[in-house]
Amino acid sequence: PLTLDEAIERAQICNSQLEALRGAVRVAKERRSAATDIPDPEALAAWGSVEDECGGANDDSEKDSKWRAGFRVYVPNPFEMAPRASARTADVMAAKADLQAASWLVECDARRWSAELDFLAQDIALAQNLVDQTAEILRQASLRSQQGAATAVDVVAAAQRQLQAQNALDSTRSRYRVVRRNLAALLNLPPASMQLATNPVPLSL
Repeated sequence: PLTLDEAIERAQICNSQLEALRGAVRVAKERRSAATDIPDPEALAAWGSVEDECGGANDDSEKDSKWRAGFRVYVPNPFEMAPRASARTADVMAAKADLQAASWLVECDARRWSAELDFLAQDIALAQNLVDQTAEILRQASLRSQQGAATAVDVVAAAQRQLQAQNALDSTRSRYRVVRRNLAALLNLPPASMQLATNPVPLSL
């Protein structure tokens, strides 16, 4: 059996929308990192002389030709990097807010359906007791009618109350099955095998 906290955790893990929002947060963080990254320096190597590069080669240039190496470093423009980094940070915060809001809704659904199952389970027990009582009243009314101590109107009224109680029981059972299926789908569990370790909620008299 799952406790309420375990059910909430499982619902948040199994939810496909939350998984997509988690991916959006990861992408937003990567874009924020890319906004502040400095390009790697480039290593340069060349063979020749200065005159070769300047277009002024002469007969003596071959004597001065040699290997030359160096680095090219890209200096970022702070006036462009700061606004870009701020915009990416705002994207990260927005993605986190969307994830938190969706996660809160999933938690609310899990809590609401779990509590509703508790109430419906007790409603079923109460409705079953009412069905039993009205069935006994109908039986007694029928016996009294046969003995001449009750009229047909009494029997009909008792039958109506018994049917109303049975209809209430059937409606409560149907609602219980719907809520159980919804909660099982949220937890990614078969409805028949789902069990919750919840305490019954006391009903007011």
